[in-house]
Amino acid sequence: MHSFDVAILDECRKRGRHPSEMTEAEFTAIALGVRSGLDKGVAIAARVTSEVRRVVGASVPREVADVRLAVCQSNACGKYATIASGEGACLACGCAGHGLMTKVLDASEACPDSPPRWTEHN
Repeated sequence: MHSFDVAILDECRKRGRHPSEMTEAEFTAIALGVRSGLDKGVAIAARVTSEVRRVVGASVPREVADVRLAVCQSNACGKYATIASGEGACLACGCAGHGLMTKVLDASEACPDSPPRWTEHN
């Protein structure tokens, strides 16, 4: 795991909680909280941009989104967690619940793992 993954898990431990016990809002707050100032702004802008793309229909086909999500859920990278709602959370990018679904639906997004587990869709 790289430092962002570890930072999220460390912050969860400090709060005496496991990601599986957290809501989407709690997990997202922790993920944003461990980012530096500029990185935090970039992460927020990326989430908003992905949501706008989803709303205006700039999404991948459902089959592509399903494959992307299945890749995440396979947890081959060891960075996928399930939050209290039963929805997924990514320790590599900090997305959870609706945010993770927004990311897998966005054609311009790619998995942040190195190498990426899934890439932009043209």
